Amino acid sequence: MKLLLSIALGLAAIMSAMSLATPNTANQDIAKVIPSLKMVSAGILHLGDDAILRSLDEAGKVIDYARIDNTQLKTVISWYSQEKQKHLQEVWRDVDSSLVEREQIWHPPQHILPSSLSLNLASASGASKSLKKKDPLDMSRPACVGSTCYLHEDSAEIKQFT
Repeated sequence: MKLLLSIALGLAAIMSAMSLATPNTANQDIAKVIPSLKMVSAGILHLGDDAILRSLDEAGKVIDYARIDNTQLKTVISWYSQEKQKHLQEVWRDVDSSLVEREQIWHPPQHILPSSLSLNLASASGASKSLKKKDPLDMSRPACVGSTCYLHEDSAEIKQFT
């Protein structure tokens, strides 16, 4: 009986610790999620096709993240032009960020990274440069001219990306 109680208390402690390790951003206003992420001054924020909002340092290493739910995605989509809204609705139609593995969150594949960062990493590794379409969710400067942009050193608080 004592063993069963110990196991139950241990599991409760583990579940409590896990909830602290992965903050629940579901149903939270996206404008409050953004400044809650750890950031570095020369880093960028990028909302990937997998609906994970990543805070990246200048080298492209993920330093923090938030799982973005469908309500939050709809809010982000509303910040864009009608043309971009249609594209983003298609990109995120069947996406569920809660199903994204931790490995992919911390080590995203290149097609998930902002296109400008992917090109920088490819050129740094000696790979040949290939022209890519500008990623409308790439919030790094200078590629964000005329598009949604957010550089960490610009502001500690953001109401919306536009």
